Amino acid sequence: MDNQKKVMLELGCGQQRRVPGATTIDREKFDSVDIVADLNEKIPMDDCSVDEIYSFHFLEHVEDLNFLLKFCSSFSCLIS
Repeated sequence: MDNQKKVMLELGCGQQRRVPGATTIDREKFDSVDIVADLNEKIPMDDCSVDEIYSFHFLEHVEDLNFLLKFCSSFSCLIS
């Protein structure tokens, strides 16, 4: 059995962390944000380095959805 901890991202978390244990990314620096980055420009993670991606009310803020989906395509994405 694999004992490695899952790498989880929460994209566009804003001021509220919703996924315990996830690394949060947002373009604004709030207390809840681990990595400040504009996800319309680049995603600051290596390819195939993430196990799960979460997003809540975020996709409507993405300018190039194809770019983001290309990054997410090899991961288990739970988006609501």
